[in-house]
Amino acid sequence: KWELVDPVFRGKKASSPEALMRARFTALYFKDPQFLAATERDGENSLKRRTENWAIALGLKEQDVFGKIGNLIGGADVENLREIDRFEVLDAYDDQV
Repeated sequence: KWELVDPVFRGKKASSPEALMRARFTALYFKDPQFLAATERDGENSLKRRTENWAIALGLKEQDVFGKIGNLIGGADVENLREIDRFEVLDAYDDQV
């Protein structure tokens, strides 16, 4: 469904929640931390910080030692995002997926 995703990557507003989900999956697959950060809602962290967090989650940037320890203790499993190869939309409506 590239007709949904292409306009989003060209800077246009997503035509539906499904379009945004598909665009975010594409960004995840191609490891685009800037797009992932720009298309998430987070009132606490800056765009720069969110981009850095996504770069770490995607394995594009090394995590500091404290983050590694935190992952070991807390059991964070973000590494699964690094090798994602597909996703399936089970149902899509006008305002939700």
